[in-house]
Amino acid sequence: MERTKVDTILRGGIVVTRDSATQQDIAINGEQIVAIGRADLLPDAERIIDLTGQYVLPGAIDCHAHYNYEGWDQGSVLSALGGITTTIPFINCRRADSGAVADAVRHALDEANACSVIDFTFHVILSPTPDTDYRPLLAGVGDGVRLGVRSYKMFMGYRQSGRNPVTDDFLYAAMVEIGAHDALTMVHAENADLIAALEQELISQGKVTPEYFCGSRPVAAETEAINRAAEIARLAGAPLYIVHLTSAEGLALIKARVAEGQTIYTETCPQYLLLTEAEMSRIGPFAKIGPPLRAAAELDGLWRGIRRGEIPIVGSDHSTSPREAKEPGWTNIFFDGDGNSIPFGAPSAETMLPLLYSEGVVKRGLPVWWLARVLGENPARVFGLYPRKGVIAVGSDADFTVIDPDGRTAFRGADLHSRAGYTPYEGWELSGALALTMVRGQVVVQNGQVRQTGGFGRFVPGSPPMAPVYGAVTGAAAQGVTT
Repeated sequence: MERTKVDTILRGGIVVTRDSATQQDIAINGEQIVAIGRADLLPDAERIIDLTGQYVLPGAIDCHAHYNYEGWDQGSVLSALGGITTTIPFINCRRADSGAVADAVRHALDEANACSVIDFTFHVILSPTPDTDYRPLLAGVGDGVRLGVRSYKMFMGYRQSGRNPVTDDFLYAAMVEIGAHDALTMVHAENADLIAALEQELISQGKVTPEYFCGSRPVAAETEAINRAAEIARLAGAPLYIVHLTSAEGLALIKARVAEGQTIYTETCPQYLLLTEAEMSRIGPFAKIGPPLRAAAELDGLWRGIRRGEIPIVGSDHSTSPREAKEPGWTNIFFDGDGNSIPFGAPSAETMLPLLYSEGVVKRGLPVWWLARVLGENPARVFGLYPRKGVIAVGSDADFTVIDPDGRTAFRGADLHSRAGYTPYEGWELSGALALTMVRGQVVVQNGQVRQTGGFGRFVPGSPPMAPVYGAVTGAAAQGVTT
């Protein structure tokens, strides 16, 4: 009797889950995984892709990206070239009326459906307009949830136009509304008033070159805002997500509240694990990010948190601006000659996974399945995509990020695909290379070539958040690969 035939078999790869790495084959039919196991137990296939000796990870999810400058076309392409199969960028509400959230989501859907080469969902940024009743804006959260968006972000740390820092009354009201819809509040936790005072103090002293920038946004600005946001969330009875954590003290605050029973999640980013504040003298405005780069001791503290499984997610915080807007920051890191703020942000989506594999797995000895947690299952769980995304399991979407451990990766800003044309990791040589990116059973990137066109990616509506997988990622079990 002829055996059942499926569309694709991924053969010979080392299949990586949240706590193991084993040599197995994967059968794909249509858009889903239909079987995992030994080759002789799987059906025949129309197509066999040989991945012998390569790590087959759950499709990487970038849960923190901004495509404002790149646009969906270039943003999704550079993300795919970095091994990302699902992206969750931020979209902005620029109005204060009750239709703002729904209109922002529908507009983003139109753009992404036309342009994205990978799957996607969204976070919505809620920015209250000064001296305007914010209740109509918050009333739109329910519309956003019905459209499939389950996460809403607020900035606590900026005073620039269009990034109004939220007041505590707005933060509380928003958390109550967001929580009532089984959605998740996200905050950029920095104290805007303290930052404004420190920035003006430095400017008045003529300390405006890049090496002074980090002093304007110290760890204390982050920890105060984390503590305040957490206390407001506790009063609101709502879960909270702290984006781009940068400090050991901030992590300690979060751990203490979680130990008391509060629901708080967090993430960090490669730049806070790999670059120190000393880089400001060398990279200058191209390393101006918010929160800023930190001292080496903070990096060490974050890596300890990674090893203990206390930081469950890593996101890229990809956010770029034209080079010409950044360049004046060499002279004044705060403002250009016309009084415009030197923009924050740096390209990161394309470089995130290669950096984490080379610097985390190869250099620091973390298990390869750590990547399956922080870039796969945990973001899928927290942002309501699990189990469709983030895991290699029967019935899940056939999304895979494949790493060749014998490959090499080199970063040159001119060769990367951001419109910015620069990278903070200029000249870095890394162990490992992305071999394949697959979304819903179709190859999106293979050997550095994009195989899909805009419009291939699909919207994935979110469900209520779930707790991530915690637990240490060190010890004897961390190193094993079984066959």
